[in-house]
Amino acid sequence: MKLSRYLLLSTAFFMLSLGQSAAQPERPSSRIYISEASRKPFERIVTLSPEKDSFRITAFCDGELPEKDLRVSFAIDKSKVHAFNSEYGTSYKCVPEGSVKLSATTGIIPAGAVKAAPAEALLVRKKALKAGEKYLLPITVSSRDALVDESRGTIFYLLYSTAPASGTEAVRIGAVEPSFRDFLVMDGNLLIRWGYDDLKAYKINEKGLGAPRKMTIPANITRMEHLFPLGDDLLGAQCRTNSDGQLWAFPVDFQGNAVSDVSKIFGTSGYNIFSRIYPSGLDLYCLKDDTVMMLYSLDGDLEWTGVSTIGGSWDFGLIFPMGNSLYGVGSEGALWRFGIGAGGDVTIPRKAGLGWGKIVAAVPMGGFIIAADNEGNVWKIKASELIVL
Repeated sequence: MKLSRYLLLSTAFFMLSLGQSAAQPERPSSRIYISEASRKPFERIVTLSPEKDSFRITAFCDGELPEKDLRVSFAIDKSKVHAFNSEYGTSYKCVPEGSVKLSATTGIIPAGAVKAAPAEALLVRKKALKAGEKYLLPITVSSRDALVDESRGTIFYLLYSTAPASGTEAVRIGAVEPSFRDFLVMDGNLLIRWGYDDLKAYKINEKGLGAPRKMTIPANITRMEHLFPLGDDLLGAQCRTNSDGQLWAFPVDFQGNAVSDVSKIFGTSGYNIFSRIYPSGLDLYCLKDDTVMMLYSLDGDLEWTGVSTIGGSWDFGLIFPMGNSLYGVGSEGALWRFGIGAGGDVTIPRKAGLGWGKIVAAVPMGGFIIAADNEGNVWKIKASELIVL
């Protein structure tokens, strides 16, 4: 009897241990995650140009190197959009059905390796993204062979509806070498200066930018920190070898592809205190210490008639004047419009567009804006199509 009772207890303990083993299988030590994934979405500008818009998603594993291949899967998980909006109080829309395609939905992290070959998310229907909207794209990784680090298992992309300006289908008219010093428009020509002595002109026509024409320049041009147009002249600002900071005027001949030497000097001192000068007709907006804006007005003989201080803060990555307004691009990529009244009075800023974060230069030309992004693409934007929100 005692032997039977012992056998029964032994069998019970053996079966219990089997049950515990079945309920708690051995888990792999590697954990799967997406590189750069976080709760904060990555903002991406979507262009309406023919060029491809895409970005890569790569699955990694940390912990011990896997002893066997680990299978991973990628998917656009729409349920994450509602959860994200609920958690952060946002109202982003999910990308429209069929607007994004994954180049691969599965991958392999090879044994002894730390990452899989990247998958590519390709925007295949850009025009499905409506102007003025922001769309959230959540891409999630999963695996049957390893645990997923839930805090890094989903990468969020926040897509703007168009670039470089929300509300308008910008036309790409050409490309130039980026990292230029000056970007300006004169007499239907785009003038770009690289360094201090390389100045080229591009005719702007209906088909886009014409071939570059190297401009012959005088030695004094190379002494100027920045150039900008005023009438038929180029003004040179912040003379590098003239501590008085005068403004020098240089006549331009586009027929002969030449810039003549200085023909007039404006003022006697003080203009080297400005970091940038923005011309608008016979007005010069002068930025001091990247925060204070001064307005200098000229008459028909290009003589000063008055000066006033423009209120507000001007800590923007990009500023350009157009009409009776100044536009600034904030750190979040939004375009802001400031109406300028008599005496320098400023209206309450209004948002005029989204997706300007990649734009590094913008100048008005008639009813258009000629802009360049940080990759050297040059855009022509209808000024009348800017949205004021």
